[in-house]
Order: sequence, then structure tokens, then C-alpha cells
Amino acid sequence: MLSNIYGDAGRWEYVARLKVAMRDTGFRKLPGCSLIEVNDAVVEFYSLDERHPQREEIYGVLRGSVKILRSFGYVPDLTGAVRAT
Repeated sequence: MLSNIYGDAGRWEYVARLKVAMRDTGFRKLPGCSLIEVNDAVVEFYSLDERHPQREEIYGVLRGSVKILRSFGYVPDLTGAVRAT
């Protein structure tokens, strides 16, 4: 979260320092967790989890949701987004 705050403030040198410090100390960020309904069942999955047995269905639902949102004019605001490493 701190790296996002630094990024929002345009303090990219602090973002870089923080990422290096996290790597050097072995700190691991917890992955994002989401719940989604697939075939009338609630499924829990983690960000970028390629091992989930229902990953194809999950990502299919997510792609469909994004397609629907964009058809209504949704455009994500990615300003200030910091890529997790």
C-alpha cells in the first residue's frame, strides 16, 4: 500500500527503494484474494493463481465481465497503478 501512496504522489524513487528493501529483507506481499460465482457456486481464488483447478472458468467469467463493462463505456483509470513485483 505504501508503494501505491508513493506512486500516487509521483515519488517513483521511493517506490523503487521500497521494492528493493522488500526484496532484500525477504518480505513477501500477500496475494490479492477474490470471490466469484461460477455455475451457482462461490469460488475463492488468488491473484495470478495459475494452479486453481477452475482457472479457465474463473478467467472466462472475468473476461466476460470486463467485456460487458466496456460495452457500457467503462474505461479503467490506471494512473498511479504500481505493478507488483
